[in-house]
Amino acid sequence: MQKSNLFISYIIGLIFLVGPLLYDASLFLVFDLPKRTWLLAGIELVFAVWLISKLYALTKRKQWQLAAPSPRWLLFLGLVAASILATLVAYNPHQAFWGNYYRAEGLWLYLHYFALFLLSAALSREAGCRRVILAGIALGGVALSWMTLAEYTDLLPYAAWKNPAAYEGRLVSPFGQPNIGASYLALALPACLSFWLSLPWKYKAATSPLGIAYAYAFLATGSRGAFLALLAVALVFSGIYGLRKLHADKKVPLARFAALGAALLLISGVFYGLLARNQNWRWRITELTQPANWTKTERYQIWQRSLELIARRPWWGYGFDNFELVFPAVIQEGDLHLRELFVDRAHSIYVESLVSFGIWGSLCLFGMFAVALFAATPLLQDSQTEKNWLLRAGLLFYLFYGMVNFTTPLAAAPVWIYLGMLFAASPPDTGEKQPFLTISCPFFADNLVWKTISVGIVASVVCGTCVRGIWLNGSFLRADRYHRETLSWELVSGEAALPYAQHAVAANPQSDYYRIKLFDLALRLAFYATDAEQQAEWYRIAAEALPPATGRDNQSADSAYRYSQLYAYGRDLISPDWQDRSRYYALRAAEQAPYKYPPP
Repeated sequence: MQKSNLFISYIIGLIFLVGPLLYDASLFLVFDLPKRTWLLAGIELVFAVWLISKLYALTKRKQWQLAAPSPRWLLFLGLVAASILATLVAYNPHQAFWGNYYRAEGLWLYLHYFALFLLSAALSREAGCRRVILAGIALGGVALSWMTLAEYTDLLPYAAWKNPAAYEGRLVSPFGQPNIGASYLALALPACLSFWLSLPWKYKAATSPLGIAYAYAFLATGSRGAFLALLAVALVFSGIYGLRKLHADKKVPLARFAALGAALLLISGVFYGLLARNQNWRWRITELTQPANWTKTERYQIWQRSLELIARRPWWGYGFDNFELVFPAVIQEGDLHLRELFVDRAHSIYVESLVSFGIWGSLCLFGMFAVALFAATPLLQDSQTEKNWLLRAGLLFYLFYGMVNFTTPLAAAPVWIYLGMLFAASPPDTGEKQPFLTISCPFFADNLVWKTISVGIVASVVCGTCVRGIWLNGSFLRADRYHRETLSWELVSGEAALPYAQHAVAANPQSDYYRIKLFDLALRLAFYATDAEQQAEWYRIAAEALPPATGRDNQSADSAYRYSQLYAYGRDLISPDWQDRSRYYALRAAEQAPYKYPPP
């Protein structure tokens, strides 16, 4: 085992051990931003180390041979190409690359997912590296379950940010949202079971109470989608197990199926009891038993309108995180419920994928899932030591859960780990493959100077990119922290809050969210100012806060309308030409959402 690979595996394990527990009360985005920053920075670091180690290994060879990719790897390359192309032709390419302010699930995030997939596929070929990575995910899941249960004691400060109206009586976990916390616990479960099964029997018995606490934390989140998805996975794999036993022993193990059925009924009863304790939750159960009313739910209406979006641009989609920008265009006048909502997600990974990178990208993505689920080993192979079945269960859970739900950056990261491991476990292609490309480079292997220079140049580029990425993540944190300070000081003094708003814009100038806040704050200060010189300065700050109208066409209807209001408010105070800007944005809002914003 290479020491560099083991080091990288420990860092990846540390990412998943610490990441789920992070939150920061000094930020506006208390839960998501710290986890996202930790995940991206960690991936950038380990991917840089891995690339440099691979480059150094290449310099020892006198010939570099590149083999043609196998069909399963063509799916991955196709997904990368479809993602890049969808970003280039996106409705708003800038947002498609970086993502929006609070989700940040653009191409930049997916490039990190792709790197994590490659790392997982490369490292999991070594058993020790695989164990370390899965142990990190498992220990992180166990720690998350204990932190979730600690909400009953009110010892954790993050419980203060819990939405009492929506999540009363439910455990939200350090993810700040019960469904996301439940989905991560379920995705970490395969790693937990894999780690537990590798222990000696005496340790298995000692750690069994941790499993009970883990299960209770999962059920106490009250997530219907996660529970039903996990139940579906249990039923599917029970059926596969029965087929395997029937194939091997020519009989069905009825006693084991009876025990499994009793266990599932017991768990379902506990879940129902946890939900039914609260009178406001009973609709969450009864709604599932009334199929005639499913079409009236908000998610069904979102999916229905999303199909119209997909039909307009089926092949390449609209780009990552552009859903909120394009969805208002398909809402009809009769969609009274949707008209009052801010819809920024499709609430389904399948619909979201089709909207984001179209049919081609979706075929490649879910083709990768198909390879991972079916190519690792035959379904009916009788192997009691098959460790990949647990990873397959994790992927299957994600596919079931994603039918009606979404995840966050860190919550979806274990999926790419499992995909990489299962890709690496797939049977190798048969037949001897000829090199696709051969490059003779004896001067690298024989010449220490050339080797040092080449490795130094590439390592500098890789390290520079890594440092730049980590610095960028830090700037996002600073901007969000300044924004929270702006909101806090605004309650005391607008003048005291203004510098924090300026710092937020300086730290993340691409975010319209911070610019609008700075403009609004400076304009209000100027309006009530008594000192003419100070008033002029505040007007200048307001005027520089908003970008010009040119080049800002691809915004959401809500954002365009907000801009039109702000420009109209300042047209008589700052510049007469703001009337034209106000009308420009009002027309943009009316074009995108005529049901909501009439033309000026």
